[in-house]
Amino acid sequence: MDPIDPAARLDLDQAALAQFPKGYRHLAYIQTLIGYTVKLYMPQLTGPEVDQLYARGEAWLSGSPVDR
Repeated sequence: MDPIDPAARLDLDQAALAQFPKGYRHLAYIQTLIGYTVKLYMPQLTGPEVDQLYARGEAWLSGSPVDR
């Protein structure tokens, strides 16, 4: 996030920011401020969610049926 005015200061609510996963923390923070409900279990660069995502992709590439 870059303010248009270079003299402007961004003050983010650190407690609210810390509620979100590190991989998309700032995007989720802003989306929440404008009224969106943010999913907290989205795949990131590492972790069990992304491992499951890659496993599903490998299964699909090998011809196995994929649950939707």
